[in-house]
Amino acid sequence: MSTHFLSLGVCDVSTRVAFYEKVFGEGVRLQREGILQKVDADSTFYFARLNKLWFADLDGNAWEIFTVHEQLA
Repeated sequence: MSTHFLSLGVCDVSTRVAFYEKVFGEGVRLQREGILQKVDADSTFYFARLNKLWFADLDGNAWEIFTVHEQLA
C-alpha cells in the first residue's frame, strides 16, 4: 500500500512504499535511466528511520520515494 503526499509549497512529491526492496528496485531503475539524484540510506527524519531516493521529472518536480523502517517516538 502506498501513501502519496503532495507539498505544493516546495514542489516536492513523495511516495511511501511498504518494503525496502521496492525502494532499492526503484533506485536501480532510476539510476539506469540516468535520473537518480540522491540516496539517503538508513537516515533519520524527525521521528522515523527510513531509506529515501530522490529524482526529478521532466517538469523539474522533485520526487521522493521512501520506506519507514522504524518509528522512533
